[in-house]
Amino acid sequence: MSVPPAPQAGEEHRPRISLGQFVVGFLVVIVVLWLLIPTGDGSGGGGGNGGGGGKVAEKPQQEPAKQARGAQEQGVEPKEEQAKQASTPAPEPQPQPAPRPITLTGSGPEATRPFQLESGLTVIQMKYQGNANFIVDLLDENGNSVAPMGVANVIGPFQGSTPVQIKRSGQYLLDVQNAGNWQIVVRQPRVESAPKVATFYGNSAKATQLFELSGGLHRVEMTHQGDANFIVDLLDENGASVVPMGLVNEIGPFEGSRAMTVPNDGIYLFWVEANGPWTIKVD
Repeated sequence: MSVPPAPQAGEEHRPRISLGQFVVGFLVVIVVLWLLIPTGDGSGGGGGNGGGGGKVAEKPQQEPAKQARGAQEQGVEPKEEQAKQASTPAPEPQPQPAPRPITLTGSGPEATRPFQLESGLTVIQMKYQGNANFIVDLLDENGNSVAPMGVANVIGPFQGSTPVQIKRSGQYLLDVQNAGNWQIVVRQPRVESAPKVATFYGNSAKATQLFELSGGLHRVEMTHQGDANFIVDLLDENGASVVPMGLVNEIGPFEGSRAMTVPNDGIYLFWVEANGPWTIKVD
């Protein structure tokens, strides 16, 4: 066996590093550096918790506009829209407009041309300039009278109005019997409200203006200075009689009062048949 030569004096002993030791040392340095450098999510070796000690990142809050847009995309309305819709009242039904007035004129007896009437209250205004009888009736398409006492039956000049209840829409005509010039206007008033009126007056037959009246018991004072029929009745806004047998049915001058019961709050009018000055007062 050969013996390696002994080191000479003055030479320094240098230990040799093997390749395996070098690799192990390099890996140790890499691990130490990785533990010392923090990562982007707040975890790292410096935390001392095995990489799990960092806080979990919170979910970013969506902006209100993005939340509303996302709710709409999913078919869900935002709470603000739901509250707005809940507080918005439903639209009220629009009132039906009144039919246009129908004007008829003539001289002497005449059956007028047919005209269309809607169901409900109809007021016939008349003006007559002759000296003979002035008789007017309203007929339906079958020739039947729809005015129980006729529309008018007077002698001599006349200006007045009569209400009629039309129970069915359809074609109607006026049958006029006289020997003078006349003018007739057919109206169908339709109102949603009316003034509160307590006093009415006139000089002949008349459909008073529509007025508001509360339900319940009322006292009605009436006067008449004519010498013919004095008839008073209360009608509702559709032209139907409210008081059974009417308020009064007398001949000649009259002064008195009567109690009447109104079924409901609503809109009403008086129908008056007279040939002289008259007054009505409702308490």
